[in-house]
Amino acid sequence: FTHEDNRNGGHFECCKCGYTVNADYNAAKNVGLRYARQRRHRLRSSPKPGSADAPVDVRVNDGTVNGSGFAPVGAA
Repeated sequence: FTHEDNRNGGHFECCKCGYTVNADYNAAKNVGLRYARQRRHRLRSSPKPGSADAPVDVRVNDGTVNGSGFAPVGAA
């Protein structure tokens, strides 16, 4: 979802919480989260035959993104 009120050139600001970041970085983080949540990406050679999807963590500058969401650096 893209709304004109949270864009100012290359800058993104969340209309709900005020989170601010580079718009391209925010988009890349959102793409990584969507990828991780799909859980359709399997290992080429699974550890065990018939094993489930491999967990996916996407590293971003200020944390990691996985199927559960975003975890900032230093989060427990």
